[in-house]
Amino acid sequence: MKSKEGESYPAQKRQRKSENDPPSLPNETIQSRPKSRLVCLLKRTYSSICPPPQHSQFVFKNTEEAVIKNSALIMSFDGNVSAVLDNKKGSTLTPGSEFRNEEFINPLFDLHEDGEKLKEIIEKGASYIFKDGTEQTEDERRSDIIAAVEKGNNHSARGKESLLKTRYTKKSKEEG
Repeated sequence: MKSKEGESYPAQKRQRKSENDPPSLPNETIQSRPKSRLVCLLKRTYSSICPPPQHSQFVFKNTEEAVIKNSALIMSFDGNVSAVLDNKKGSTLTPGSEFRNEEFINPLFDLHEDGEKLKEIIEKGASYIFKDGTEQTEDERRSDIIAAVEKGNNHSARGKESLLKTRYTKKSKEEG
């Protein structure tokens, strides 16, 4: 094995875990290599501190009080959940909140061919494009919601409502 300068590494510095493993490079050779832009950006991003998320305006409990509070919150924004989420940035419900600050991740995205699209997804959230002509009117949307509520649980969950409520309540307490 030869270094960049063409000199052979001393045999004693070649360490193998088994006969099939290639010889390892000496530490000083690895450390002396210039770091790529990607490696530098990854190290910078990894060492950055993420601000803790703010508490959501929504209450994540399986209680009647939570239902009333959450419903009132949504209705205070004319039923527009997006407006509720936009009203309080920095909570775990904000698009991109699970990622590092844009100051750190945008330079990484600049290295990717779809970097602009990735930035948009982080900033605004994912968008789900439907076929043309599939837009619903408000009446159709409400009708679909009512039909789903009337239909009830999936057949595999019917008759197990108390078990589901117990599990949901337990999960809500763990996350709340």
